[in-house]
Amino acid sequence: MNFAGQLNTHHFQLVQSDFTKPDDSPLYEQDGSTHFSFFVPVPAAEDLYMLTRMRSAKILTDKFIAAVLMVDFKNPVFSEKRSSLQQYAEQVTTGTIINGISSVPNDFAEKVRVAAANQPPCDSTNFDQCTAEQQFLQTWELPDNQWKSFVQEQIQAYLDELNTLSPREQLAQLMESSVKRREQFQSWPTISNLHEFSLLLPQSDLR
Repeated sequence: MNFAGQLNTHHFQLVQSDFTKPDDSPLYEQDGSTHFSFFVPVPAAEDLYMLTRMRSAKILTDKFIAAVLMVDFKNPVFSEKRSSLQQYAEQVTTGTIINGISSVPNDFAEKVRVAAANQPPCDSTNFDQCTAEQQFLQTWELPDNQWKSFVQEQIQAYLDELNTLSPREQLAQLMESSVKRREQFQSWPTISNLHEFSLLLPQSDLR
């Protein structure tokens, strides 16, 4: 089944539900999706810019950035698990850079380590079920000559899993992921106000 087939099968529609006709039916309806295939939120340019600036200023290290991004990495845009680490960032109110080494990553990691010590043990073979703190520490506590390989292996295992799917299954998973991300955009507290118009995103029977 191709993209158009997925749209038909799952009843994708653009529905203007915030304005109605006299009979209370939607003012406008059209089968299909937007003019752009997979019109979904992606990582913000501002986030990438800030990471680049903080890395250049030696406030954050590559290892620290990777450790944070590997938390719930299969959900790169909206992740409640990864967002929960914000509480530790808010506790690091100052820092120093001495001989090119920032205190911020270690200060953050120590607060995460204290919290993780009170959590049930994590099964390292089931990475997805580990807490945000445990996932962060799995990368952070590896030796400097090993963490990159660990990250690469985790990502490659995920890609290999996708590659075992047939083209039809891959497309179906992409469709489900796109709908999930749109719904997250519509309900995410800090940005849901950007969903200003009911025709911005299509409706469907996918969940």
